[in-house]
Amino acid sequence: AYYIVLDIDNPGFSTYVNGAAIAEAADDLDSIASRLSLPDLDDFLSLSRLEVGKILEDESPLSDIEEHWFNPAEGIVFFERLIKYLQHNPYAFKNVQAVLIELFEYQKVLYKAFQINAKWHLSLDFWIYSSGKQPRALLPVV
Repeated sequence: AYYIVLDIDNPGFSTYVNGAAIAEAADDLDSIASRLSLPDLDDFLSLSRLEVGKILEDESPLSDIEEHWFNPAEGIVFFERLIKYLQHNPYAFKNVQAVLIELFEYQKVLYKAFQINAKWHLSLDFWIYSSGKQPRALLPVV
C-alpha cells in the first residue's frame, strides 16, 4: 500500500490513508499519468536509510541513501489531475471508485501538510500486495 510520510513526526493530524487500492491500480495510474504528462507515482516514492536497512534486513542505516521530500503543492496538483481524469472516465479500470476515495484522502493530508509547511513523500509497504503481482521497485540501484 502507498502511504504518505511527512518530514514532521507529530503534525497534529493523522496522515493515514489505506493506499491499497492505489497500489493495486498503480500501473493503470502510471499509464494515465503518462497520458497527462505527469510523473509516475513512483517518482514521489522515497525511503529513509532506516527503512532501506529494514528491507535489506540490515540493522544499520545505509549512508548513501538520501530521503527525498516534496512540496505538498506538487502532490495536490498531481492527485487533482488524476482525480479529474478518473471522474470523467469512471470505467478506466477496475475499482476506480476506491482509488478516487484514496486520492481524495491523499489530497486532504497534503492540504493539511501545506498549512503547517511540512514536506512529504510516498512510501510503499510492498510486502502486502494482494494482487499477486511482483512488488514495484523501491531501492535505487547503487
